[in-house]
Amino acid sequence: MNLGLLVEDLTVNYGDELSLKNINFSLKDGDFLLVLGKNGAGKSTLLKAITGEISYAGNINTFNHKIGYVAQKLPQTIKFPVTVEELVLTGTLKGKPKLFYSKEDREIAEKALKATNLLAKRKKLLGNLSGGELRRAFIARALAGKADLLLLDEPTSGLDQRSREELYQVLNNFFKENTIVLMVTHDPREIKILGNKILHLEKQILYFGAKDRYLAGEEKDLGVECCPE
Repeated sequence: MNLGLLVEDLTVNYGDELSLKNINFSLKDGDFLLVLGKNGAGKSTLLKAITGEISYAGNINTFNHKIGYVAQKLPQTIKFPVTVEELVLTGTLKGKPKLFYSKEDREIAEKALKATNLLAKRKKLLGNLSGGELRRAFIARALAGKADLLLLDEPTSGLDQRSREELYQVLNNFFKENTIVLMVTHDPREIKILGNKILHLEKQILYFGAKDRYLAGEEKDLGVECCPE
């Protein structure tokens, strides 16, 4: 596997407040990283630094991977009558408006819809989707932009159990491919069923490495209660 993300000596300050300090880690193509930590630990800040949304000290190299970012807070109300397919097609725009989508654009969108189990709902209006379906639609949009570095900020937040399980299935399929996934989560139970690596933050790195080692008990040394039944 090729190196797909390298973070070196990353430090982020918001004014006089330290958000992240000396963060160092790397991921290879196909890695699925779960980012853990308490509120204010710097999890969302890490994703924003990788996207370039905020300024930082240090170095972040994405090796020309295309970033797809799905924020924690999605639109609560959709004012315009946009279908799932139309939203996903906008992922192919690459910042350039089009009057018409090409055959290739539509094929890319269809592949993204299939990957997120939304093909049957392609003509459904966004305003009529469940919370889980809406999140999957925005993930599909990121995939339509040919993202191979996918950043997800608490994608299961506020979802019911059925919607969570549907999203887990979609995300685990990405793990079988070469897409790199970084997923922020507050739910330690998700560690058991998603990902292969863990990054535990408290403004600095408390743990980075294989999920199996984390589950084997190393988190106890950090004072972390992991994976309640």
